[in-house]
Amino acid sequence: MNNLRLVHPVQVTQKHIDTVPNLITNLGPESRIMYIGNWDRGEVPPNIVQVDPTTLYSIFGIDTKLPYSDGTFDACICVNILGNIENPFLLARDIIRILVPGGHIYVEVPFIAPYDTTKRDFYRFTPRGLEVLFTGATIEEVGIVNGPGSTMHWIKSIYDALLYERDGKIEDLDTKLGDSNYLEAYTIMAIHNEGIKSMDTVLSSREHACTIATSLHLLGRKKLEA
Repeated sequence: MNNLRLVHPVQVTQKHIDTVPNLITNLGPESRIMYIGNWDRGEVPPNIVQVDPTTLYSIFGIDTKLPYSDGTFDACICVNILGNIENPFLLARDIIRILVPGGHIYVEVPFIAPYDTTKRDFYRFTPRGLEVLFTGATIEEVGIVNGPGSTMHWIKSIYDALLYERDGKIEDLDTKLGDSNYLEAYTIMAIHNEGIKSMDTVLSSREHACTIATSLHLLGRKKLEA
């Protein structure tokens, strides 16, 4: 056993699954859309430009830039990327730059989420942090993607599994294979705690749910030029 994928760590609602496809549909086939991340929805529609951040790193290094002119796109969708970018402020500004005035922005970011040792994992974002990140946009909505139930599910599963893990240091996460006892215990505990994350369907609409949500989204539009 070499991963923690047997049980999905968060509650994924159908509304969340449909968010990006619905946004693309509502924008229409004539719109020009940039999608930053790994496209896993079949064939990429002709009006969508899919950008792989790994490719951008190889070209520009840490100061990731988008190789497009100002005002090229009507919308930008950026899902689970900004936490893995070494300079998210630069990329956020560049997203604003390549949009037409009034262009749509949709991003998803981690808030209280587990540290992922299998990929680049640098940042977490609060609701106010998201708004600061996109100061060039008029914010229409900041909300929850995965809520408190999902947060409690993975926290309790990891907490329970730690009793079965070897002693170690933070750097061991990147230099050693996962303790097989811990990985097996995590899977068992995740199954045992499965019901906790279903509380998202009830709790995510509550006023303070955003304070312990697993991940957040922002929907906005580039500010109109004066």
